[in-house]
Amino acid sequence: MSLSVSVPSRWIGLLSATLLMTGSITAKNQYDDSSLKETIKTALTKVAEVPGFSGTISASLSGETIVNIHTGLANQKTSKPVSSDTYFNLASASKLFTGFILHQTLSDKGLDFDTPVRTILPGLDVSDQLTIAHLMKHETNIHGLIYSNVSEEERSAAQSNADFYQLIKKYLSNQIEPVTKRFRYRNEHYIIAGQVIEVLSGQPFEKVLEQLVIDSGATGNVFIGKRKALGDKASIPYVPENFDRTYMRDPVKKAKLHEHYPREYLSPLGEQVTTAGGGLYVTSAGLGKILEYVSNQKQALHAICALDVIKSKDTGARTRGFGCHGTRLENHEGINFVSMGHGGGAPGMQTVISFYPDFNLVLSVLSNHQGRAMPIKNALEQALKAF
Repeated sequence: MSLSVSVPSRWIGLLSATLLMTGSITAKNQYDDSSLKETIKTALTKVAEVPGFSGTISASLSGETIVNIHTGLANQKTSKPVSSDTYFNLASASKLFTGFILHQTLSDKGLDFDTPVRTILPGLDVSDQLTIAHLMKHETNIHGLIYSNVSEEERSAAQSNADFYQLIKKYLSNQIEPVTKRFRYRNEHYIIAGQVIEVLSGQPFEKVLEQLVIDSGATGNVFIGKRKALGDKASIPYVPENFDRTYMRDPVKKAKLHEHYPREYLSPLGEQVTTAGGGLYVTSAGLGKILEYVSNQKQALHAICALDVIKSKDTGARTRGFGCHGTRLENHEGINFVSMGHGGGAPGMQTVISFYPDFNLVLSVLSNHQGRAMPIKNALEQALKAF
C-alpha cells in the first residue's frame, strides 16, 4: 500500500468548486478542519487495509489531496500489484462524460435537452412528447431490453453503441413514452442518447469520446476499446468463489455465471464502447484530467444541473445536477449531510465517485474486486457522522 499527496487528484478540488458554484448545495464549514482531515485519513486508511480490497482510493478536502492510496492486486492470477499506472474500467461512471458530450453536441446545433427525440431519430418508435431530458433523467417506460430480450450471441456480436441501438430498435415492443417523476435506471436511455450524438455529430461515439480525451490532455492515460489490448496494464475483474449472486434475478443467467465465470466476469457492456458504460479505461491521472476539463465547462454544467430533481421509487434516491445521468443526491437516514456521486460496476469490479458538499470533500474509489468500493464510501460516511 502507498500513501501520497500526488497531483493527479487535483481535479477533485476543481470539481468541488464547480458543483458549489452551481448553487445546488453550499458547504457548511462549521467544523475543525484539522480534526476532519485526520478523521478522513484515519477512516480511509483503516478500511483500505481490510483484506480483499484492490484498487485506488483518493480523497480531497477543499481542493487539497489528503489521501491517495494504491493497494491490492491488479491481477489475482499473476499477483501484479495495483499502481498509479493501473487502468480501471469506469463502467456506468462514464455516463458522466456521455451527458457532457451530449450537451456540447446539442449546443453546436442550437438545440438543448428539451429537444424531442423524434426530431433527431425519426426511425425510433417514440412519443412526440419524449425529450432528450427524459432519457437523461431515466424517465421513460422502456424496460431492460439489452439484458432480457437480446441473446448472448447478439450482445457478443455488437461492437459499438450503434450496434446496441439497432438491437434496441429490433426488440422494442412498445412506443417509448415519458414517465415523469419516476426514476427507472436503464442503460438503454444512454444508448439512445448516444445515437443522438452520432446523428448530430456525423461521427461514431467512439470518435467523439476520443476527441474529449484529446481536448482534456488525458491522452496516454485513457484507453478506449477492449481490455485485452491493454495487456497487463489493465486491472482484471475478480469475483470471489463465495460471492452471493442473488442480485441476478434470472436463474438461468445466474447458473451460467457460476459455470462459465467462477472467478472473472465482464458485463455485456464491459468490452464494447457505449454511451451507457463500457470500453473506457482510465488511470487515476487520466480520470483526473478529463474531470478537470469537464468541470471547467461552466455552461455545460449549468445546463445539466438545471434538469429537474427526481426520486427513485425503489431506492428513494434523488438524482439531479451532474447526476441526471446516474449521479445520486442522497439524504442519509440519521446523517446530517448529503452526497452527490456516480457509481459504476459489474460482477468483479466497482467504481464510486462521491462529493460531499457540506464538507467540500470528494471521494474517488476504483476497485477491481467484487463489491469493495461501496464499503469504502460507507466507512467514510460513518466517520463523517461525528461532524
